[in-house]
Amino acid sequence: MDKSVEQNKAPHPSASEHLDQLHRVLEAGLIGVWEYDPITHIVLCSAHAKQLFGFDSEEVVTLPRLLKAVHENDRIRVSEAIDRAIRPRSEENLELEYALDSPNGVIPRIIRSTGKAFFNAGGIAYRFVGTAVEVAPQKSAAQALQASQAYFRAIADTAPVMIWISDTDKRCNFFNKGWLDFTGRSMEQEYGHGWAEGVHPDDVERCLHTYTSSFDARQSFSMEYRLRRQDGQYRWLLDNGVPRFLPDGQFVGYIGSCIDIDQSKTLHEELENRVAERTRALAQANDDLIRSYKNLEQFSFVASHDLQEPLRKIQSFCTVLIDEYGRAVGDNGIDLMQRMQSAANRMQTLIQGLLGYSRTARPGPFEAVDLGRVVSQVLDDLEMAIAEQAAQITVDPLPTLMGDPLQLHQLFQNLLTNALKFARSDQTLEISIESHTVTHADFLPALSPPFIRWEVISVRDNGIGFAPEYSERIFQIFERLHGRMQYPGAGIGLAVCKQVVENHRGLIRVQSQPNQGTTFTLYLPTTIA
Repeated sequence: MDKSVEQNKAPHPSASEHLDQLHRVLEAGLIGVWEYDPITHIVLCSAHAKQLFGFDSEEVVTLPRLLKAVHENDRIRVSEAIDRAIRPRSEENLELEYALDSPNGVIPRIIRSTGKAFFNAGGIAYRFVGTAVEVAPQKSAAQALQASQAYFRAIADTAPVMIWISDTDKRCNFFNKGWLDFTGRSMEQEYGHGWAEGVHPDDVERCLHTYTSSFDARQSFSMEYRLRRQDGQYRWLLDNGVPRFLPDGQFVGYIGSCIDIDQSKTLHEELENRVAERTRALAQANDDLIRSYKNLEQFSFVASHDLQEPLRKIQSFCTVLIDEYGRAVGDNGIDLMQRMQSAANRMQTLIQGLLGYSRTARPGPFEAVDLGRVVSQVLDDLEMAIAEQAAQITVDPLPTLMGDPLQLHQLFQNLLTNALKFARSDQTLEISIESHTVTHADFLPALSPPFIRWEVISVRDNGIGFAPEYSERIFQIFERLHGRMQYPGAGIGLAVCKQVVENHRGLIRVQSQPNQGTTFTLYLPTTIA
């Protein structure tokens, strides 16, 4: 009986067999085992421990190599924990969680390690053994998410803009520090749709409509509205929102940012008001100009018919009276009738001058005009007056430019007539017409609008001239510097010249000295910028 019992007993395992069995149990439970030698700094690792830390199966692991496998953010903390556990006579065991190093964009693995040191009689650690086990992936992901959220909040709170986030049911669940500081409200007050309480009453309906319609369509939006600041003042904001999606395309809500545009908005509105005022003023000026043109056209009709017809009859009747009744009225009567006829002639000259001036108010269609040909025609028209003065006239080659041919003819005819009229009696009259081209930058940068090229045409004579202080006055209508008996005229010719030049977006200037002649200079644009 004793013998059979003895035969049925299992053999007792050795200590090494116990240790091997323990390792197999730990390996089966995905628990890595390690043993550190503080003297040699060699770390003996089980197969699963090497797998956790990413070591090759045949690799000899040292403590520095082990620490290098730990994430840089946790490396110092792990090293210090080991040092505390193996310091002489330490009673502190190792127990901590840490992340392993991982490639960029990969969530790091979280490891939980425990360990205990063994000391010799002198209190010096000669052996440090422990375990390593990977924390559940869910916990690892949760920790990574928590770290990511903390990182985002830190960035959002230091951003120079106001940031908000909403979930899938349109309710806002985050506002950064910039928003909360601006509104002076707490996160709890702004949660959900609480933020809309600060929107201006005139803007809230439009604002919510833009938000909800864009949200339903999963589209980005940009809107402006007024939000109450912590001091009670409403400020204009520009709010840009975009939908958020996970990598798999799942919609998770919206994120948006706001900037304060109150100052630029106010300036823009002021500018729009000024533009509107200027537009109204311009429209009024245009209406006034149209009325002026109509009045001038009416005047032209009256001057051409109603005013000149009575004058022609007065002139005719005076001629008949002098011819047929001159002897009856005697010399005094004839003198009175001749004065009447002279006054009528002056009145007709004045009317014709005003009629000519009124016709320059609005130029006809522009076309290419050969100024050399225009001046040649004017010289033909003035042939008799030129002969009477025995004037010597030289004309340089003149350019072709865009303009109203009739008005340009009128311009040169008045200038040459003016030179012939105010000739000196003690010398031969000399008139020269010269031309050259300049660029805008060469002479009058203040002209508006600017032109690239200008034709500069000078009409110079050696006539009686005038004092420089009258250089602006002579272009005024009805302005005369000399008596009517000495130099006849209505004082309209140079006013017509100025109007014609301005109609062609040009400029006219004059230089003169008494008894030293006069130079009229025309600046006529040829190429617009």
